[in-house]
This record gives sequence, C-alpha cells and structure tokens, in this order.
Amino acid sequence: MSSFLDLFSKKTNRAVGIDIGSSSIKVVELHKRGDVVELLTYGLLETGPYGGREIGRVPVLTPEKTAEALSDVLREARVGTIDAGIAIPFRSSFMKLIDLPQVTEKELKKMVPLEARKYVPVPIDEVALDWALVPQVTPMLPQTDSIERQMVHVFLIAIHNDILSRFQKISQDAGLKNHFFEVEAYSTMRSVLSHSNEAVLMCDIGATSTKIYITYKGFVLVTHVINAGSQDMTLDLSKSFGITIAEAEIMKREKGLSGGVGSDTSKVFDMTLQKIASEINRAKENFETKFKTTITKVTLVGGGSQLKDLPAFIEGAVAIETEKGNAFGGVETPASLSETIAEIGPEFAVAMGCALRAISNE
Repeated sequence: MSSFLDLFSKKTNRAVGIDIGSSSIKVVELHKRGDVVELLTYGLLETGPYGGREIGRVPVLTPEKTAEALSDVLREARVGTIDAGIAIPFRSSFMKLIDLPQVTEKELKKMVPLEARKYVPVPIDEVALDWALVPQVTPMLPQTDSIERQMVHVFLIAIHNDILSRFQKISQDAGLKNHFFEVEAYSTMRSVLSHSNEAVLMCDIGATSTKIYITYKGFVLVTHVINAGSQDMTLDLSKSFGITIAEAEIMKREKGLSGGVGSDTSKVFDMTLQKIASEINRAKENFETKFKTTITKVTLVGGGSQLKDLPAFIEGAVAIETEKGNAFGGVETPASLSETIAEIGPEFAVAMGCALRAISNE
C-alpha cells in the first residue's frame, strides 16, 4: 500500500522515522550503505511536562508545542538529517477492509471512492483516501451463475485533511523535509514482522488506548481499538496505594507483573489487562472464523508492552504464543547497545518502521 502524501521523489540513504504518540515522541535515524542498514541514533521524549503534566500522562499540546518537543528530542538524540517519515496515529485515521466485485483495475479505481462514501464518517472531499487490493485469504467464492461475481478484498484508509495539515505544520516548524505520512499500523508491521506470510496479531499498548491489528502477507486485515492503556494502570496504582502519579509511574515500571499473579501490582492491573486479553481473544476468534486462517502468534509493541512479565500473562490468557516485537532486529546496531536495544525494541516499532520506509523508497 502506498503512503499518504509522498512529497518528494528523490531517494535518500539517511532518514529519521518519527512517532508522535499521545504521551511521548520517539525518533530513529537510519543510514543505508548498500544492502546494510545501520542504526545511527534514537531518542525518546516524554511530552507530559510540555503540557504541564507528569511523565506518563497524556498532555493536550498545540502543533507549536508539539513541534517544540519534537525539535528537542531531535537535538538531544543528535539526529543529523532533516529527511523524515512521520507516522499518523491510529486514532486520527479510518481503516476498513471491504469486499467488492472482481472487476478490471480501471473500473475498481472508479468504484472504490464511491464505495468509500458508505463507510468513511465524513465527506470524502474532506479526507485523503488510500486503498489497496489485499491477497485472497479464503478460497474465492464459487460462481453459481453468470450474474454472480467473485469478490476481492480492498483495504481503505482515510485521513482527514485537517490532521494532515496539523502534522505538516509540526514537521515544517521542526525544520524537517517530510517525505511521507503513513498510518502507524503499517510502520509497526514493517519493523517487527518483516516479510511474514503468516497471520499475526499485533497488540500496540499505548498510554490511553490499545490497538489490535491482524496482519497477513504484508496487509492489515483487521483493526480494533480498546479504550484502555498504560496510563490507566498508573492511575489505578496511584489510587490504590495513595501515592502520587509520578511515584506510581516509577512503581509500574520497576515492578510490573514481576510479583506474579496475586501480587499487589498484579491485582491493580488486573482489570485493564483482562480487558485487553478479552479483546485479543475476541478479535482472534472472529478473524479465524471469518477468514478460516489460524493466527500463529501475538506480537506486543508500544510503551505499555514494557510492563514486566506481560508476554507471559497474555500468553496464558489467550493460549497463543506471545512475544515482544523486535523493531531493531533487521538493522545493524553497536554491540555495546545490544542489551538496551533488545529491551526498548517494542517502544520504537513505529518510528523504526517509518525510518525503514524512508530509506527504502517504497
């Protein structure tokens, strides 16, 4: 699938991928030498203080304040290029898989915008619309007579023009030359799944929400958002133990689920985690029933996936292999940073995916 607003046609062998999340900004700079991609630098900046809130909390920032925070993390990470790719948050996009009759490519180009009007919740002229044909997952429908046609899967993405304008302003104010905008689901898939031909459920645990993407052969087939995230766990800890939000954030990061089921922190996190596990199970069962294709594993990404012992909890709850995404697995990194890179990989999945897209010139 193409990315929104491919603004520059020139190729670049050095670029920075940017993930502007609800509570932090992540950046990854890569350099491509021949077939080798090397990590030059990376950085993470918590944005809570930029909106007068604690670290880990979600601030409300203007484009100008967001650009200031982005400029700060680029400077602190010593990013040496202005060539960038920026991810559009899932909450700012509309994504849906639809089925259409099998027609010629020319007819399909005319049909998709018309069909999109049935699904996109705002007028079509107010959005940038992207779409792609998706590989057939289930056997083609049989043609029982000359009237019936076989169906094809088409994946729609729509982003409101106001959202694109906002991110363009942030990019310009930060002094960047932005090559494209891309919905974060595809950035994540590119960095942690590579060229997987299996059905995989990606679970991106953010501050205020958790996104579920089910991917197959390089396409996102199912998307779902859960209104529960890592900030909920911090707030629950603060209330349960009578401590400040800042203290609760530290406690969450240090203890996580390391005390096991029934531990103090595990009990506090249980409501949020059971909600996430329940939605993962529901999405998995619905997908496997509809597409008759087995999901082989769950891959965890996002800042909330850093909770200690979370993979074991999810695996026990949904009875499927669960792992943390390794965003840095396909690039060359300094040996001295191997342990750090392995630990932070899930948090940088979106930024890494954008950087890989920028240097590959897909």
